[in-house]
Amino acid sequence: MVRARESQGKRRVVIAVSAIACLALVEGATFSYMLPGLITDLKLQGNVTLIRIMPSLGALLVVFLAGALGSRWGHRRTMTVAAACYVVGAAVTATATGLPTVLLGVFLADVGRSILFVCGIALLGLSMEGKDQRASAFATYSAILPVTFLTMPIIAGWLIDEFGWRSVAVAWLVAGVAALVVVRKGIPRADAMAPRAELITPALAGLFLVCLVQGINTLGRDGPGVVLLISGAIAVAALTVLIVAMRRIAHPTLSLAILRSGGVLILLTVIVLANFANLWFYLTLAFQQVFHLTTLQSALWALPAQAITILAAAASGWLVRSRSIRFAGTLFLVAAALTLVLSATLRPTTPLWLIALTLALFAAASTGASVPITNAVMDAAPRDEANQASSFRSAATGVGGAISVTLTTALVFGTMVRDLVGSATSAGIAPDVAAEVVAQLERGAELQQIADAASRSSVVVTVDDVDAAIGAAYMNGLAAHGMVGAGVVLLVAVVFFYAAGRQARAAQAARTHDPVVGCPKD
Repeated sequence: MVRARESQGKRRVVIAVSAIACLALVEGATFSYMLPGLITDLKLQGNVTLIRIMPSLGALLVVFLAGALGSRWGHRRTMTVAAACYVVGAAVTATATGLPTVLLGVFLADVGRSILFVCGIALLGLSMEGKDQRASAFATYSAILPVTFLTMPIIAGWLIDEFGWRSVAVAWLVAGVAALVVVRKGIPRADAMAPRAELITPALAGLFLVCLVQGINTLGRDGPGVVLLISGAIAVAALTVLIVAMRRIAHPTLSLAILRSGGVLILLTVIVLANFANLWFYLTLAFQQVFHLTTLQSALWALPAQAITILAAAASGWLVRSRSIRFAGTLFLVAAALTLVLSATLRPTTPLWLIALTLALFAAASTGASVPITNAVMDAAPRDEANQASSFRSAATGVGGAISVTLTTALVFGTMVRDLVGSATSAGIAPDVAAEVVAQLERGAELQQIADAASRSSVVVTVDDVDAAIGAAYMNGLAAHGMVGAGVVLLVAVVFFYAAGRQARAAQAARTHDPVVGCPKD
């Protein structure tokens, strides 16, 4: 009877944490669909990269605080505050009138989302016992998450086409309220509060990561300058104070001990690099900008990719249990690399079904890889370090995502600009006119305005000419992303193969020796 009650309690935690994650993901699943309308409506064409990177900055600022608060306040109370923060961020975004309120709203929403994810993953790690239970829990978690990506893009597409981009932010608000209800009803109360812990070290670690990522973003977007110097100075100051604080405080909340456990540092590097490729965003953008689909049509073409992730998560969980973490992770990472190579062959004349198939294959591979990678990180951590493991995992994901936005934006659009300038000059358009055409494109000008600017040269340029040139240049940028991304992900597969093998050997050695005296068992 007691065992059945415990099993039921564990299932309840898995379902509740998965449901909360699905609701928190509503923002992430719809953000890229909402972005074009938001940028056009508020005339923010020059701030696209900053808006795209803001979710990562919000998440990174609290990623270590989330684990500390989860231990100090209890997961239920911490997740309640996080859901409320998510609701406030959604409300601010829905009523935004310019860049400051957009950034504030997205920032607050992602602060709440990050805390919900960190505490949820940590709670799963604490509630499950043994490798099989954890594998089953994380496979269930990964299989349920795609439900949001399966449904919300279609709902968002319809909302945007019918009511505008603000209606999507209202959907975030509704999801936040629902998450708040699930937290209160589904997350168990803590048996006892952890001892009061200081919050200085996790706050400083978050500030350091935010300034580091923002510095990288500024360098990639604007080059050296005052903003870069300020970001760098704050990052150095935060790191210096953090080092001093960790030496002076007797029991600092932020512990680096986990980085010395079972190759965790290598696995976190895997997570950072695995986030480099961002085929989801760029193919979704291609549906709208190159193939001129509506938001709803784009979401429908992406539907097979969303659906297949559920099967991929289940298959990955089965492979982890039946074969090994090493086998499953390496297999899916190599598959992701091959899919990125396939994406490099796409052109403006490629049938839509082939583009949708490419996106589906990448979605399956990337989702499948996330299950064993998450298992490897959580298995490597001691049981009492579950909060720290979840925080470091989320930090690695945030850093990887933010760096990906900066580097892939520079790669894709840098290639696109060079291709456009080359095409324009080859067509007889003067270099200064070609530069003005590219500048107008970056500012979000209409095709007719770009065609008029190009026609100031001796060559007559039509809207169709501009549209075709932009489409070809964009797909060339996507090809560069595919080839570079494939190389990075293949490197990740090799590193993961080594790290997971090392972890498996360490676990095998621990099982064959007495844990107390360290001698072989009789």
